[in-house]
Amino acid sequence: MLGKPFDKPFIFLFALSYAFLVISLVAAYYLQAAQLQLYGAIYLAMLTLAWSFMTGLKPAEHTISATILAYASLVAIGFTAAFLGQRQIVGIPTLQILPPYVMLALIFNVPSATAEECFFRISLYHMLEPVIGSKWAAVTQAILFGLFHYYAYRMSLTGMVTAAIAGLILEIIYLKYESPFAISMAHIAYNCTCILVGAV
Repeated sequence: MLGKPFDKPFIFLFALSYAFLVISLVAAYYLQAAQLQLYGAIYLAMLTLAWSFMTGLKPAEHTISATILAYASLVAIGFTAAFLGQRQIVGIPTLQILPPYVMLALIFNVPSATAEECFFRISLYHMLEPVIGSKWAAVTQAILFGLFHYYAYRMSLTGMVTAAIAGLILEIIYLKYESPFAISMAHIAYNCTCILVGAV
């Protein structure tokens, strides 16, 4: 990231993620939602570490097509996982289904999805790639993404595998289109879709 240019939409999304994370943490404190406070702290660390270690970012040229492709891929993977019995599709802390909590889940989704994309798809990949090569770096970050969802959100084995496949596909899309905004927005849109249709 040092000395590299940024997409303005990605800078805006990154800043918005920090702002929404602060809102979520304050709300979690007042609602005494310990689980949300814990996840907020994890994603704050991810965003901060990602900012420190992101490298190789360039202005993207095909952001819209990359976003559509990434979102369509996530929807296809989500439907496949649901067909295989995975009921928890997105990694969002379980909240009571009341309008304020649904709003909080949607707000929290922006920094959580952005943090995951920045940390796994960009930072971790670029840290591993010089050491183990591009293919193994892509596979490794995907496996770690799946394990993160398995342990952090208590997903089933199917959910872990699904998350890993999604992580690999998003990495491939990121490497092809070089758009951190596209993969982050697709991840946000997919999670919001799942929340709004009650798939959490």
